[in-house]
Amino acid sequence: SATALPSPPRQRTRTMSASTTWDATQTQEDFMRNDRVILVDAQDVVIGDASKKDAHKFLDGGATPTGMLHRAFSVFIFDADDRLL
Repeated sequence: SATALPSPPRQRTRTMSASTTWDATQTQEDFMRNDRVILVDAQDVVIGDASKKDAHKFLDGGATPTGMLHRAFSVFIFDADDRLL
């Protein structure tokens, strides 16, 4: 007989915008300050949000991350000449 797989843990749902619209007039500092990330706990349950800048701060002059766990992904797009766009 087949064994049923356990159900994934239920997560609290919360509507939030994780990002702002980027435009070419922003500096990298502006982007990091204005763009948002979704904060999660160790079980990937949404617990809040923070600016990208705050989520990536380091203590002790850059040696220790502050530990703000967040959802993230990166996309790199290259053109036909292998240039990063």
